[in-house]
Amino acid sequence: MIVFPPKSILVPMDLSDLSFRALSQARLLAEAFGAAIEILHVREPQIPPVAVAWDAPLPDPVRIDVAQEIRERAELDGPVLLLEGDPVAGILERARESRAGLVVMGSHGRSAVGGFLLGSVSQAVIRRCPAPVLLVRGQPGPIRSILAPVNFTEYSKRAFVYAGRLAARLDARLSILHIAGGDVTDARRRLRAWTRLLPRRGRHLATTQLQPPAGSVAETIADRAWERDAVVLAVHRRGALRDFWLGTTAEQVLRRYPSLVFTVPPAELAAEDERVPRRHARSVRR
Repeated sequence: MIVFPPKSILVPMDLSDLSFRALSQARLLAEAFGAAIEILHVREPQIPPVAVAWDAPLPDPVRIDVAQEIRERAELDGPVLLLEGDPVAGILERARESRAGLVVMGSHGRSAVGGFLLGSVSQAVIRRCPAPVLLVRGQPGPIRSILAPVNFTEYSKRAFVYAGRLAARLDARLSILHIAGGDVTDARRRLRAWTRLLPRRGRHLATTQLQPPAGSVAETIADRAWERDAVVLAVHRRGALRDFWLGTTAEQVLRRYPSLVFTVPPAELAAEDERVPRRHARSVRR
């Protein structure tokens, strides 16, 4: 279940500049939402592994230095949650345990020490996270305009509703985009009907656009997204167990659009237990 506005924002970090951009963006959203921020650092186990009890402090000066550097560079007073284990599993487990309403992370980049925010990690998190995820690639800043591509499916409607609530909360302009060719009469009718799903507070800031295909669907969305501060995309699980819309349209948009991308999980992912093994990692707050 998607909770909006989120009351808890999880920010996975390493020492890359992208991580700190993601944190800066998360802080702006936390202020707008009245949400708390939790910072997480995950490092894959070293070989040979260190044998310590589950809740014992990790005797690893490098990791402690990472936590300290995050606090100093981000001017933090609070703790940094440290996990050792698989980065994807660690982020997903913490998102579930903390009931995070939003996960904010860099979409690529790797630091010299403890880096994990690779494109493959962020994509894996998107595909399995039950909460919306915000990927940050550009410079942080206020969100004044949002693009919401729609194709009139149920998973698209979930993302559309989220985009509408986000726009209303941030007092941002919402551009609703449908890519269609041929007779567009039915598409116009549906767009009018969907617009009525928007919160009244932000409905007057919404505009609709029918766009003929210009290249692929992803290329068309990305071209329109360049004119906006953020884009909201649906993650869609198709027939196969791990076959997601993310692997096609949304993934291509992510590669082409270097700013803020919100992804919204499908209903079945938001509701199901992913059977992620518990206590896969040791943790300590520093």
